[in-house]
Amino acid sequence: MLQGAIFDMDGTLVDSLGFWDFIWERMGEYYLAKSGFCPKPEDDKFVRTARIVDGMQHIHKQYGFAESGKALFDFFMAELEEHYRTRVTAKAGVVEFLQYLQENGVPMCVASASEKPLIKTTLEAVGLAKFFPIIVCCNEVGIGKEAPDVFLAAARALGTPVDSTVVFEDSLTAIKSAKRAGFLTVGIYDRHNFGLDELERTADWFVGDGESLTKLIPWKDQ
Repeated sequence: MLQGAIFDMDGTLVDSLGFWDFIWERMGEYYLAKSGFCPKPEDDKFVRTARIVDGMQHIHKQYGFAESGKALFDFFMAELEEHYRTRVTAKAGVVEFLQYLQENGVPMCVASASEKPLIKTTLEAVGLAKFFPIIVCCNEVGIGKEAPDVFLAAARALGTPVDSTVVFEDSLTAIKSAKRAGFLTVGIYDRHNFGLDELERTADWFVGDGESLTKLIPWKDQ
């Protein structure tokens, strides 16, 4: 029986992961004075689920961008805030599915690697803030989604048992972490992400290309 729901934000609730292509291009223009920059695949993959501060420290060390990891973090956050305020939209079917959970008394929260002020700004901008009185971010637990800590913290905040709480994620790394901790999982297709075939095989349920969360109505775990 579904008792609680934990949602990632980027690529799961909102269509925002195109930002990564944009920010790599901006970094190349700003720090290398040329277009077409893209980090190594392993670096790109790492920063998508790490805490942003850790990701930017990593990129600074690997590529020498900015005078420090903190300076690169500040550059990244300024670009990110503008992107979220002006370009991001809720993914198809999200509002309808959240309304369904709310009407059925399922408590929900967001667990994200993004910074909490940015999470709040984004949820307000796309009309989803009313569904999420609880937000937990990786900065609060001190580690990214390569570990399940943020999901465990979210379940404690919801007051729901791990084995009847569902984690909704577009990231294979995050889905694996959640499953190791005993959560039920829903994998979400996003064309900007890695390992989609394995994500589909690993998650308990999968929302594929051209589908939306409404495919899960009514909820299937009965």
